[in-house]
Amino acid sequence: MTDDPIDLARIIGARLREARLHARLTVREAAARAGLRGHATLVQYERGAVLPPLHRLAALARVYNVSPAGLLVADAALSPVIDLLDRADAAQIGALRRLLTHAPSAAAPAAAPPTDASCGDRSAAHRHVFPPEG
Repeated sequence: MTDDPIDLARIIGARLREARLHARLTVREAAARAGLRGHATLVQYERGAVLPPLHRLAALARVYNVSPAGLLVADAALSPVIDLLDRADAAQIGALRRLLTHAPSAAAPAAAPPTDASCGDRSAAHRHVFPPEG
């Protein structure tokens, strides 16, 4: 993350726009649901022209059904991971901690994920930590 408020506003603006589009909302719909007086404020946030205050960031996160922390990450690829972690229960977080603790170091060659009968396929680690909703 950056210390420059202009860069920070652009990063958060990009995350807000991505979250709104993922939620399939127009700027006007999102602004209304978040309690903004007009959609122009949200446009300014998304353009990175204005840094949204925390209470507005939290309101927009609720509207988009994402974690407020997911809107603050510098790397867009981390947003869904943060959202999953934010919704995880203690057992899932413990399982993830165990997986990461026993993961090979960056210096060691990467091993293929488990593919035995108990896991089924290469996304098994994800399913064990974050079982499908339903």
